[in-house]
This record gives sequence, structure tokens and C-alpha cells, in this order.
Amino acid sequence: MQPAAPVTKWSAGSIRITSRTVTVGEISGRLGSPADQQFERDSLMSPRNPTSVRRETSVWLRRSGLPDDSDLTDRVRVLVALVDGHREELASLSADCDLELRLGFGSENGQGGCVLPVDLRPVGTDEDGVNDALRQSNPKGTVQRVVFIGRDYVVDHEV
Repeated sequence: MQPAAPVTKWSAGSIRITSRTVTVGEISGRLGSPADQQFERDSLMSPRNPTSVRRETSVWLRRSGLPDDSDLTDRVRVLVALVDGHREELASLSADCDLELRLGFGSENGQGGCVLPVDLRPVGTDEDGVNDALRQSNPKGTVQRVVFIGRDYVVDHEV
């Protein structure tokens, strides 16, 4: 009898904000939260190679901080909580920045993930609005599972 294969389930999640004009320091200042990882525009892609390509955008990245074996839904809840109460700041950043919720996961059947551009829909967007957004952002059916968390709902959608 062969030993049982190790469980290879994992998940990851982060909020990523990029900009050609807003610095990482300005993003952190507006959100009142430092980045876990950051890169400034025009910095070297490979700092040990002085001839490497330079970054076209500043990148502010904040991870959920949960262990790898955490449930994807918990990871999304933590990320939402990180920015909860900063809607106005995020809306003002969205004029000069791209905001993304990045999710990845692995299971015994393989791995997958998605990058969802943050659409700062008006407060009060309901479950139907979320389902419309899912159809628009997943036209080819490449996303297998998406969890939307609103103030009054959670839509856990397996495609």
C-alpha cells in the first residue's frame, strides 16, 4: 500500500494597486496602510542587474497575511476588511491607479486563479449587479470560482 499523497490545497490573495503617476508612498498615505511589497516607477526590474528594464508603474501590494491553507473565502474577507472604510480614498486613487483583487488557489485537481479589476460600484449594488459584473468580467469562462462580498450578501459562484 502506498502512503497517502500530501494535501496540496492552498490559496493566496492580495490587493494590487499600480500607477504611472502616483507613488507607493502616496498610496500608503491615502489608505493609511503600508504595502507588504512595493516597487516605484522607474526602479530596476532586477536590482542586481543595472542594465535591466525599468518598471513602467509604481506597484503597491498588500497580501491577506493568512496561512497558505486558509480558505479562499476567508482570504477575500480579510482583504475586504483591509480596505473597508477607505472607499473614498480608493475612489480617488482609481482616477490615476489600477486596482485589482488577485486570487489564486491550488487543489488536488490543479491550480487556478483570477485577477479582478476593482469596480467601485455605488454603495447599494445588489446581488444581481454582482452577477452582471461576473458575466462581464468572465466572458470566456476562464474563472472557475468567484466570491463577491457585499455589505448585505456573499455570492460564492462556481462557474
